Amino acid sequence: MNISIIRRTGTLLMLTAFFLLATSCKNNKREAEHVAENFLQAYYMDLDFDKALQLCSDASRAAVHEQAELTALNPYAKEETPDLVFSGLEIDPDNAHTARFTYTCNRAERTLPLRKFNDKWLVDLQGGTVESSGNNDFSHLSASEKGGFTSAASGEIKYRKRRQGNK
Repeated sequence: MNISIIRRTGTLLMLTAFFLLATSCKNNKREAEHVAENFLQAYYMDLDFDKALQLCSDASRAAVHEQAELTALNPYAKEETPDLVFSGLEIDPDNAHTARFTYTCNRAERTLPLRKFNDKWLVDLQGGTVESSGNNDFSHLSASEKGGFTSAASGEIKYRKRRQGNK
C-alpha cells in the first residue's frame, strides 16, 4: 500500500512540475511578444520614441535616439503609416534569454532581436538599427514598391522627391 501512495504522489508531483514548466514558458513567450509588439507600435506607428526607449536595452538606445532625431527633421514622417504585420516569436532553444520576433513592414520581412535582462524582456539591437536587423533584401519588390515607405526615416526620401517635383 505504501508503494501505491508513493507512485501516486510521484506522478502528481511530476504532472505539477510539467504543468508549471509549460505555463511559465508560455507566459515567458507572451511577455516577449508583448514587448516586441509594443516597441514596433511605438517605433513605426505612433512615432513615440520615448515609449520605444523604455522597451529597449541600453545598447539599443542610440539607434532609437537617432531615429527620433531623423523623424523630427522630417515634416512628412506622420503622413504615412506603414503596413505592419506581426508574425510570431521564437525563443532560442539553446538560450532561453534570447528571442527573435518576426514581422513584416510593407511586405519586407524583418526580425527584431530580444534579450532578457534581469527577468525583463527588452529589444536588443546590439548596436544596430531596427531597419538593419533581419532580412533587408528588397529585391522581391517592384520598382514602385522599392521607393515606398519602409521606416519612419524613409519619409525623408518622399520629402526630397516632393521638393524636387515642385521646382
